[in-house]
Amino acid sequence: MTKTNTIRHINFPRGTFPPEFHDTLGKFHTIWLMFDPTLDYSIGYFLGSDTRSTHMLVSGMMFGTKLRLLADLIKRSKHPKKDTLAEKIKLLQASKRDQITHAYVKSNKAHVTFMYRSKGGSYKSGELAFHIDGFIDHVGKMAEAAMEYQEALGAPVQELLGFAKAIESE
Repeated sequence: MTKTNTIRHINFPRGTFPPEFHDTLGKFHTIWLMFDPTLDYSIGYFLGSDTRSTHMLVSGMMFGTKLRLLADLIKRSKHPKKDTLAEKIKLLQASKRDQITHAYVKSNKAHVTFMYRSKGGSYKSGELAFHIDGFIDHVGKMAEAAMEYQEALGAPVQELLGFAKAIESE
């Protein structure tokens, strides 16, 4: 067995995770990977910043900080669909991205619980528990919000692709 095929042969003990969990968690992370360039592009768009300056600004920012900045920029904008954009960003802010992404996981054949810790201020921890059907629904709503945001923004796909490609070093 080669190292590249190892992941195909991982077998977790039966009942350790709900059957749909790994696929759904992969979709959760893929949505964010796909939305991240749109988020960065949007910050530059609403600031009126060029591509290089935008990349320099957002490259070290945490995801939640970028979402908060974008929410504020949208509120102050004159974009014709600013209400829709603001609504979708609010949904994405409520997606529990950080709690899920940076959590420990406990699960069984029907439930998954993300055990998370706070990053700032005083130490706090908590749990975000889902039945697998609820987690699938949560990820689906997040995906819809991301797609609807991008559609309402109205940025041409070629422009978004050009922005993403601009991360390559000169």
